[in-house]
Amino acid sequence: MGKRFISSLVVLSCWILLAVGVLQAQSIYGTITGTVYDPSGAVVANANVTLKNVSSGDARRGATNSDGYYSFSSVPTGAYTLTVEAGGFQKTVTEGIAVTGAASLSFPIKLAIGAATTEVKVEGVADQIIATDSGEKSV
Repeated sequence: MGKRFISSLVVLSCWILLAVGVLQAQSIYGTITGTVYDPSGAVVANANVTLKNVSSGDARRGATNSDGYYSFSSVPTGAYTLTVEAGGFQKTVTEGIAVTGAASLSFPIKLAIGAATTEVKVEGVADQIIATDSGEKSV
């Protein structure tokens, strides 16, 4: 009975390992991570990172940590666009990101220096137009 028990245990263990592999392959979620850098290679902390599903329009937002690192976990399969914005830098958009089941994708982002911009907001009230008669008459 000892050999039969061990043999049954080995077969059962093989089935369990096979089932775990199949279940992992059928996962419908992936992970997207990366680090954001400036042109000199220094990390950019507190950059705004947006991951947008192309087909549904759903967006997930986050920010880089003090090491410039960002992470989106449990990302459903599909096509995505990754947008990174930080003060003083140009917005960077990465399109065509394909998340497949159990994928772990890394997208390091290098930001370009942005141009200084000035926003001027003008508020006012339009003058009222008062109709007047010039006194001229035409024949």
